[in-house]
Amino acid sequence: MLIEKHNECIAFIENQIDALVNSDEELSRNSKLSQSIIGIGPIIDWYMIATTGNFKHFDTSRKYGGIAPFPKGSGTKKGKR
Repeated sequence: MLIEKHNECIAFIENQIDALVNSDEELSRNSKLSQSIIGIGPIIDWYMIATTGNFKHFDTSRKYGGIAPFPKGSGTKKGKR
């Protein structure tokens, strides 16, 4: 019974967040764009929007802490080529 009540509270909060995001055109657009990426659902999307100020806290997309793809490497190559 307690778990059911918690699940109801979580669903209510998620609905409130979704309504808030969808009430703003720019938030809604960015939310749909980020959720179009495989593996990004509403929870991760809302977290990214909240922590990046709707993706405005940085000058370029490359600064979004791991969101933009980068090649792996240390910058030096040892051994024979």
